[in-house]
Amino acid sequence: MKKIKINFKKENGAISLFILVSLLFFLVIVVSVGISLKNKSVSMDRKLNTIKQSYETDIGNEDELYKEKISIKVMPTETSVADASTTFSTEYGKIDVIWLSGTENTVSSTPNAPNLSGMTPVSWTKNGDTWTEDSTASSSYYSYEAGSENSDNTSSRWANAKNSDGSYFVWIPRFAYRITYYSSQSSTEPTGYYDGWGQWRASDGKVRLALDSGIETVEYGGNKYIVHPAFCGTSVGYDNGSWSSDISGFWVAKYEMSRTGATSSSAGSGYNTTFLSVPNVQSARSITIGNVYNVAKSYDSSKESHLMKNSEWGAVAYLTQSQYGRNGNEIDINNSSSYITGNGGGSTNAYSTSGAPNPYNTTIGAKASTTGNVYGVYDMSGGAWEYVAAFNNTDTDDYESSYGSTFASTSGTSTKYATKYLNTTLNSSGSTNFIGNNIIYTYGKIGDATKEVNKGGAYDLSNTSTNYNWFGDCPFLCCASYPFVFRGGYCNNEAGAGVFCSSNSHGNSDSGLSFRAVLCP
Repeated sequence: MKKIKINFKKENGAISLFILVSLLFFLVIVVSVGISLKNKSVSMDRKLNTIKQSYETDIGNEDELYKEKISIKVMPTETSVADASTTFSTEYGKIDVIWLSGTENTVSSTPNAPNLSGMTPVSWTKNGDTWTEDSTASSSYYSYEAGSENSDNTSSRWANAKNSDGSYFVWIPRFAYRITYYSSQSSTEPTGYYDGWGQWRASDGKVRLALDSGIETVEYGGNKYIVHPAFCGTSVGYDNGSWSSDISGFWVAKYEMSRTGATSSSAGSGYNTTFLSVPNVQSARSITIGNVYNVAKSYDSSKESHLMKNSEWGAVAYLTQSQYGRNGNEIDINNSSSYITGNGGGSTNAYSTSGAPNPYNTTIGAKASTTGNVYGVYDMSGGAWEYVAAFNNTDTDDYESSYGSTFASTSGTSTKYATKYLNTTLNSSGSTNFIGNNIIYTYGKIGDATKEVNKGGAYDLSNTSTNYNWFGDCPFLCCASYPFVFRGGYCNNEAGAGVFCSSNSHGNSDSGLSFRAVLCP
C-alpha cells in the first residue's frame, strides 16, 4: 500500500486561513442579521403601537357602544298585558312634543299656523329688562323654538293675537307627546315612559297601565306618541276631553279673565257684564262655576268660546313642560295676593305679596309665563285658582244642581264643552275620596295633567297615600263631596301651585277662584 505523506506545516497554514475567513464571513452574517432584526424590531414596535392604539380606540368605542346598549329600552309589544304591581320612579318627567299637520295625525317639522279668524297678531320688542308691544306685529311674530339639554328655554315665542275687544290669546298648535320619567330632575337615566304603549318600565318594558280606550297614537322615530285628546274629534270621545271634530289648534286666554273696567285696585263685581283677558288688573273672582261656564260660552260665540276644559289645561301644561316651552323647568308663581294678572313672584315658591312687584313685561315677571318670556301664557301657577269645565258623576250634597246646573249633573254626559269624571271611591271611613294611586290612576285621564304627571309610580296602583304631582303640585281629583275641578293653585300656595296643580271644589263663588276662556274658531 502506498503511504500518504502529509506536510502538516503547510496544511496548518491553509486551515488557519480558512477558519479566519469563515469567522469573518460568520461575523458579517451575524451583524447583518442583527441589523435586520433591529429594523424588524422597530417595525414590529410600530405595528404593535398601531395595534395598541387601534385596540384602545376600539375599547373606547366599545365602552360607548356598551353605554348605548344599556340605555336601549326593552319595548312593550302588542301582546303586553298591564300589571298593576309594576313600579318605578315617576318623580320627574320630560315631555317630548311632535307637531301634527293640519287636522291630521301626520308628523310635521313645524307647528300649524295660527287660525286668526279676524284676530290681530301681536309682537313685542325688548329694551333692557322690559318688553314693549309693537304698534304693528312683526312679520315673524311667532317661533316655537326647541330648548336643548336640561336648560330652561326662554327663547320660544308662542303666537299671540288680540281679539276685537283687545283681549290677548295664545295659540296652542296640534301636537302629539311622549313622557319620559326619571328618578330626579338631575338624573339622565330613564326609569319609564308614558306613550302609545301606556305607562311602562324602562328596564324591562313591563306595562303598568294600559293606554286609555279611544286614545289615538302616531308612530315616529321608532316610538308611539299620544295624540293629545284636546285636538281630536268624536272618534276619541268627549269622555276623553275631545272636541267635536279634529282641530289644528286652539286659542287660550293669555291671562285669567277680568271684568271690563277692572283695575289693579278693583276687580268689579257680578257676572252680568263683559270680560277680558288683559294684564295688570285684578282677575274676575267670586262667581259660581255654572255662571263662569255661561260667561265663557257667551264671550265670543262666533269663535266657539268656552270655559277651559281639563284636557285643554293639560295641553297647555304639557306644551309648557316640553322642549317648546320651559324644557322641563318649572314656571314661577304669580304670588300677587291682589290677584293682578301677569305678575311674577320671582321664584317658583315665592311668598304672596300685595300688588304686582314684577309685571308681565319685565324679565322677572315673564319667568311666570309658559315660555319664560312675554310670549307665553300667564297665571298658570298661582294668582287665583281657576275653574275648568269638569264634573263628577256622583254628588252627595247636590252641589252640581246648586252651583253648576248649566252643564253638570250626575245623570249628565260629557260634551265638547265639559268632561265628566267617574270617581265613586270611598275611603276607610266611608267618606268620598280624591287622593291616592287608587284614585289618580283609575279616574285621571290621558292628557289632563293628572295621572301622567303624578309621583306615585314607585308604589303599586292600590296605594292610598297622597303622592304629589311633579314639582310638588297638588294632585286632587273631583269626587262626590267636591264634584268640580280647579287648577293652577293660589297666590299663597307657594311650592304647591303650578301647571300640574289640581284640586276640587263645591262649585260655589269664592274670592280666590277665577277662570279662563278658550277659543276654537
